[in-house]
Amino acid sequence: MNVKMDKHASSVLIIGGTGALGTALIRAFKELHWMVYATRHSRPVPEQNHPDHWLTIDLFNRDSIQKTVHEAGKKAGSLSAVIHAGGITQDQALVKMNETDWDSVLKVNLSSVLYVAQAAFPFLDGPTVSHFVMVGSMAAKAGHAGQSNYVAAKAGLQGLTQSLAREWGSNQICVNTVWPGVMPSKMTKNLTGKRLESLIQSNSLNKMSDPSESAKFIAFLISQMTQVSGQTFNLDSRLHRWT
Repeated sequence: MNVKMDKHASSVLIIGGTGALGTALIRAFKELHWMVYATRHSRPVPEQNHPDHWLTIDLFNRDSIQKTVHEAGKKAGSLSAVIHAGGITQDQALVKMNETDWDSVLKVNLSSVLYVAQAAFPFLDGPTVSHFVMVGSMAAKAGHAGQSNYVAAKAGLQGLTQSLAREWGSNQICVNTVWPGVMPSKMTKNLTGKRLESLIQSNSLNKMSDPSESAKFIAFLISQMTQVSGQTFNLDSRLHRWT
């Protein structure tokens, strides 16, 4: 079984290329000499660490998702991997959460992953192994107060991972989810005091995750592994029960 390793043929599409993890993913795949396509929406593009191609996308809009993924696929000819690293939070206690807060988080963090997968399938389906990776969260297992919308979306990714792994196995497409852990990012920059300290202390190593380390793990999974699918990888040091 062959992996797409030719530096001219290997290409990756990173959904959410301007976040902390997305930026690290661009760097990791550029170091592997892959052709890198990355998406952005309204966030400014980082001054350094550019992909080969920036593409615009609106994860609230199914047509925009389909158009952008098709653009990347047609430019590349085929996609060796697609990584969905886009996401938002709209935290609120459940009894106070309005319809917009619920729907927006579910659309971006769950529905958009489905739409990306649907659009990417024709470009991933080929004679060699390709990869579809979702960025999930331990919140799917542990649950977080004030984040019922986020937790529900990330839990949905776990089921989607299982279903797609079964559906796409015969097409030689590996489907996996990673939990990168709590890391310095736009989502966590407002965490201070006891909340931040409790998150750090929940790790047995007593530190936050490093986006670069998580990105390197994902790059290794995609570039080296050909028989791993339907799995979830926890990339920090938080411990939890097996069941």
